[in-house]
Amino acid sequence: MARARYDDWNFMGESLDNTSRTGSALRIKHLMVLFSVSFLILLLLGLASAYSASYPQAFREGLVHYHYLVRQIIFVAVGMVAGAVLILLPEAAFRFITPMFMFGSLILFSANFFIKSTYMEYESIFALIVLSVVMYLSLYFANRENHISRLRELMFPMLFSVVFVFLIAVQQDVQFLVQFLAIVIIMFAIGGVGFGGVLLLMLYALVPSVCWVLADSAKLDTILNQLVPGLRSADDAAQSVLRQQSLSSGDWFGRGLGMGLFKLENLDGISTRYILCNVAEELGFAGILAIFILFMTVAYAGYRCSYYTRNYSLHYSNLSAGLTTIILWQFLTNVAIVFGVLPFRGISLPFFSVGSGIAVVVVECALIMRCMLRGLGKKEERMTELILSEDEPDALPVGYAGNADLD
Repeated sequence: MARARYDDWNFMGESLDNTSRTGSALRIKHLMVLFSVSFLILLLLGLASAYSASYPQAFREGLVHYHYLVRQIIFVAVGMVAGAVLILLPEAAFRFITPMFMFGSLILFSANFFIKSTYMEYESIFALIVLSVVMYLSLYFANRENHISRLRELMFPMLFSVVFVFLIAVQQDVQFLVQFLAIVIIMFAIGGVGFGGVLLLMLYALVPSVCWVLADSAKLDTILNQLVPGLRSADDAAQSVLRQQSLSSGDWFGRGLGMGLFKLENLDGISTRYILCNVAEELGFAGILAIFILFMTVAYAGYRCSYYTRNYSLHYSNLSAGLTTIILWQFLTNVAIVFGVLPFRGISLPFFSVGSGIAVVVVECALIMRCMLRGLGKKEERMTELILSEDEPDALPVGYAGNADLD
């Protein structure tokens, strides 16, 4: 019998048989089903909520009531097509386009700074940047087996991270700057970078940005207005009161989908950044709890996929953990802002907010599915190799003649 490898032993030191390894593969298949069902429920519920929150705005603008719903469905279709391409893309091509995608996002973000595009929201462009950085860092650290032993190996990831941080700081978006830094730091930690490397990244990224902001009093005022609620205008304060009232008006089970009243009172961002207020009013605490459970289910499936595939594909393990972190971080940040825990002005809620950002969310989920499919394939290939190696007889020493008689 061939000697079992390190990965074939559990934490109690007991050798895993073929049945145990097959059961592990089945768990990944179950995660795929769990993830797919949760994704579809969130997508359908998000489309329904987007229509409910956006039709008053469509009426005020003289458009048909389903105008924003059709746009949302188109963005979902674009995300589905792009996601399907990424799922079916061969391994070599996927690795090739990963750095190209990051450089393309950098060019797009830089161009948006000089030429304001009306076809794609700034937040959607930012979401593409975060996605491209997570994809590249996942591949970069996996190529080094999640082990960074020299400082020079961190120079390039730090360089483009600092460039992105500076471009975000130039546009004076504190909430996006914090979100980007958090995601990059988490990816550095996933990639095996120690505390010293993470601290060095923060120093390189924050010091130039802080110096640039402090050099101009107008920029400093803009930043303070985002961080200190008391410095905002009376209209912002009135909007905050309306949002809190809409959150509490739903009670336990809400008024019913489409029956919200606060969206009729010109509540800013009710279909985009603060759509959770309308969801809370129409679905109540039970609806918010169900949405929370669905997001936690998606996060569980993504992180478990990262765990199950870690010994078989570091690339897809890193990528699954990073993409799951993006979705979970955006969801939790939006909830914290809407409920007044964070002082920022709000970011979109994944699956629910109206806008082109839904296409990026769908692509992220498609990439998580690719991690599950490809990671499962690599796991099954490894299992097949182990089974074949166990069935082969031990190698005989050279010159061994068995039971032949000796002269």
